Amino acid sequence: MAKKRKLKPRADRAASVQHEPVSNEASAVSDSPRSLLSLPNVAIALLAGIVVYGWYSPSDSTEVETGAALWFGVLSLALLTLTWGIRGWNGELVDPSNRRSTHWIDGATWALAIWMAVAAWATCPPGNLRAATNEAWLWVSAAAVFTSARYWLADIGIRRAAWSLMISIAVATAILALYQQVISLPQSRADYLADPDGTLRMLGLSAPLGSAERMIFENRLFDGGPTATYALANSMACVVLIGCVLSLGWMVNRWRHNCVLQKSFSVAVFASCFLGLLLSSSRSAFLAFAVGAVAVLLLCRDPSRQESTERTARRSLRRSFALAGVGAGVMSLITVAVLLFGRKEWVEQAPASLAFRLQYWRATLAMAWQHPVFGAGPGGFQSLYQRYRTPGFSEQPADPHNFVFETLASGGFVAVGILIVLSVSIAVAVVKRPPSPRGGRGHESHPPAIAPPYVKTDAFWLGAGLSLSMIWILGALINRMPDGASHMIAVPIAIAVAWALNRRASEMNDATLDILNAVAGLCALIHLSAAGGWTVPGVAMFVWLLAASVTADSQTIAEVGTDDELPPDSRSRMTRAAIGVASGLALLVLMRFISLGPVMDAELAMMKAERVVESSRSDSSESAVLDAIQDAIDADPWAVRAPMWLASQTSWQVIQSDTASNRQQWLAAIRSVRDRAGRDISVYRTLGGQTLHVYQRWGRNEDLELAQQFFEQAIEHSPSDQGLLAQLAAIEAATGNLDRSRELARRAQELADLSGDVVRDLQRQFIFVVQHLGGPAGQEAVRRPASEVLANQLSGMAVK
Repeated sequence: MAKKRKLKPRADRAASVQHEPVSNEASAVSDSPRSLLSLPNVAIALLAGIVVYGWYSPSDSTEVETGAALWFGVLSLALLTLTWGIRGWNGELVDPSNRRSTHWIDGATWALAIWMAVAAWATCPPGNLRAATNEAWLWVSAAAVFTSARYWLADIGIRRAAWSLMISIAVATAILALYQQVISLPQSRADYLADPDGTLRMLGLSAPLGSAERMIFENRLFDGGPTATYALANSMACVVLIGCVLSLGWMVNRWRHNCVLQKSFSVAVFASCFLGLLLSSSRSAFLAFAVGAVAVLLLCRDPSRQESTERTARRSLRRSFALAGVGAGVMSLITVAVLLFGRKEWVEQAPASLAFRLQYWRATLAMAWQHPVFGAGPGGFQSLYQRYRTPGFSEQPADPHNFVFETLASGGFVAVGILIVLSVSIAVAVVKRPPSPRGGRGHESHPPAIAPPYVKTDAFWLGAGLSLSMIWILGALINRMPDGASHMIAVPIAIAVAWALNRRASEMNDATLDILNAVAGLCALIHLSAAGGWTVPGVAMFVWLLAASVTADSQTIAEVGTDDELPPDSRSRMTRAAIGVASGLALLVLMRFISLGPVMDAELAMMKAERVVESSRSDSSESAVLDAIQDAIDADPWAVRAPMWLASQTSWQVIQSDTASNRQQWLAAIRSVRDRAGRDISVYRTLGGQTLHVYQRWGRNEDLELAQQFFEQAIEHSPSDQGLLAQLAAIEAATGNLDRSRELARRAQELADLSGDVVRDLQRQFIFVVQHLGGPAGQEAVRRPASEVLANQLSGMAVK
């Protein structure tokens, strides 16, 4: 038996370790495996894999509500399970100077996640429980990634690797944006011009010539810019903004020590990220970068040149002002270049863009005053916003374009209060972070932040590589490959940049890295104060990672005995580890049964139905499609997508043959949709349109009455929608209620004239003709401009 080792008292052990730097390649823990397959290294690999996966599958906010981010949540909870188990086993001691702030940060993070979960259930009904719970899991995922990353990023090597990975991802994003700008977008525009109607049919859009829907589509196609892997340019802008700040800081900090080749490389990396920022055309990102650039120039100068004499201090102050002037000058030149050579509308539309955001925030605040405790609930903003939208504004945002207001909309004033506590706790932790020497090559902080035993940066890069490989392999298997041509260019360049940066990352000391991460995080929050992305995992995870880096736990690892004997507290260590693992597994099981299982089962059934539709159009195939859709409905009792598809399929059956069985199936599908729709205006609008199409075909009064109910419900949730009002006016005219029809038409006209927006013009609001048309409606619903359908009601009014 190996000789016993006498263990020091826990307080003495903590004090003895605080002043002895421990590398990320070794530890005092003698019985921990040194292999890359050790649990700490598996957790580190999983953290890197989550970052890569989140970038490839960013899941913009509307996709989060449908369940696109659930697998991101599974990976996050798996990381949390490993972290809690390892933390319990290691029995770490938090540095007494940081204990209180550490507990406040973790406590506030999990309090926010739990409150969002409670809000999801408390606001449904009338909200949709599937959308609410899917987004609630994102908040839980955020807490899992952030608190886990704070533990693992205590190691300076892992923080440097994360810094390299974020910059390399920003470079890849910029290259994808450039490819889209030069190749993909021009090709898409040319294809549309060659066959507009065919392109719209392929995309599943109903947008007649001259309609507002077609105008909006064409504006986005011809005026919009690249988005890389994201759905929106503002989401992409946040990633390249972070890359700009981090790469600029590194370039400034190491400029005097770099050779010509190294300087050229650092300039190329920064220029790539800045090109992505230019291509995003994001005003808020430009403003954030201007702030970040000045902060970087002031704070990230070469530390070896700092001295303590009064004369040198005055010189340093003058140099700081000079650098600030240079930074302001550079940004002025960029601004002038944008004004002279950039898109004219980018500048001219800035006031209108700000006005839209102010409207979003006013509506969100009004919403919160009436729902102060839980707000609209997670996933409920878009549907409830329509009720509080200022008349004259036609945009229907997925989020309030501000991270504080988005938190307010999702969880009420309680959630904002928790967010404030979390922000203050993070600020206190950053301010009280142990001072670090800023001179010398690769100095660590003192006292050191000591990571768990045998954590290796190799594991971090292995996890990133495996995640990248699995994305391509699984994409090939399920026929959901990334855009091959652009990624074949961007990914190899990003890998080369990551390799080069990782080799040079050790040149930056701990203090400089903390400053860079803090400035980049603040810049991201400035951008997210006027842009969406707070609930987009592919954007928010970079903010979580930066915040975790600057608040990483300063901790010491409990000493462990030899292989033959465990220390006296081994029982409590095993208990803590078991509780940690059990808690993480419990969350995974809850996600499996509440969200992941039903959503995946319904998705598989829907894919089966789509394959049947593509393979055959026979009567037997129609029956198979309906059976597959019914399986999807049964698999997920909260989702609305499958019942909507069933209602669409059965309405076409009624249009083709109005038999009792067909009509019974259709009405049953409609009831299923109504039970799940909540406050979703688009659902009621779609059901109303289906019902009017059936009325056009057969002319039954009960169909007209049903359509009237749907549009009444839609207007209840969106009283300032001129298209809905115009359609209801046409229905009232068909039922003989001419006075109400004229009143609704007048309101629709007033709303259309409020803002002078041509998209709101009644000539561009195509509504269903409310007449029995018979055969002509057998293949396609008949729609006409509202100004034409309501010509009699609008006579005598000033019509545009």
